[in-house]
Amino acid sequence: MEVFVRGFFHVNLGDDLFLHILAKRYPNHNFHVILNEEYTNVFRDEKNIIVHPYKKIRRGLDRFLINYNKDYYVEIEKKCQLNVVIGGSIFQEDAAVAVDRERLVGMPQLNPTYILGANFGPYVTEEYRLLVKDYLAKAEDICFRDEWSKQKFPELTKVRFAPDIVLGIQSIIPNANEKKKRIFVSVVDCFKKGEAIKKYGTNYEEFILRCINYYKEQGYEIILSSFCKMEGDEEVIDRIIEKLPATKRSELSILNYNGENWREVVAAIQQSEKIIASRFHSMILGMVFGVSVLPIAYNKKFEKFLANFDLSHYCVSVSDINRQVPEDLNYLLFDGSMDIAEQADEHFMKLDERLMRGAL
Repeated sequence: MEVFVRGFFHVNLGDDLFLHILAKRYPNHNFHVILNEEYTNVFRDEKNIIVHPYKKIRRGLDRFLINYNKDYYVEIEKKCQLNVVIGGSIFQEDAAVAVDRERLVGMPQLNPTYILGANFGPYVTEEYRLLVKDYLAKAEDICFRDEWSKQKFPELTKVRFAPDIVLGIQSIIPNANEKKKRIFVSVVDCFKKGEAIKKYGTNYEEFILRCINYYKEQGYEIILSSFCKMEGDEEVIDRIIEKLPATKRSELSILNYNGENWREVVAAIQQSEKIIASRFHSMILGMVFGVSVLPIAYNKKFEKFLANFDLSHYCVSVSDINRQVPEDLNYLLFDGSMDIAEQADEHFMKLDERLMRGAL
């Protein structure tokens, strides 16, 4: 079957892992995805991911054609028989950003649609919630990654909940038992996260610097990692490095996700003793592989996800980060007592009925 996939595919590690997991779960089906032309090498090793380059000229034309339901996304969707919308914060609203509503208007709906792995929000207006509800109501199946998102749509009987899809990553990459005296630091650019967050950007970066200095004194190897260049992660690393003495800069390792080295990044996390997790999926990967995690929440999705396991008290909010002292940090070590991989697989329960049994 030809399946059209929508998500946030701009060389962001977490979202790219969604698509890797999806393609490997259903090797007998083709998954069509539209990528900006500079990203077309990202999935070249996945034989059943069909990449359609989205060139700048066409992107400009589509700003006009979207109003007539003739844009490139519609063209590719029409060539397929099924839609999968897969991603994290793809249903969120910032009242000052019109693109959030434009994204919702452009979501696929010409074919039967399965919505997997998303969370709802943050959002600002009830009007936006109702717009999302109307879109979800047309879908065959909706499986959110936190209970809170599910509860925001009590009117819809098809809405389900299962833990984040990446919790099932061991289906495509095995665990590595070796642990090194290493701390893996995933960063995020608070200055690009909206008015409510960017005011804490300086405090956040000063906290990361304090942690670097503290853990170097404790004899840890330190890796700074960008999960998404487009969202400014690499710029954060550059700013942090510039504030360190030249003698200390050479003692740090930098591992930036470039779209093709996802196995290397995952392996670095697997082998670490601790993770300072500013990126949501660095927290998820740490939980999967038994690494002690310090979740730094720049929005509520961290807390809402951890609340499903009664672990939300482990979150450190960026609004409170200036009071955090490295030697007193409370890391989360997920005990794995629940079969989280099996629970994460429930996202695919309804899609399995279509793609594994050949139903149309």
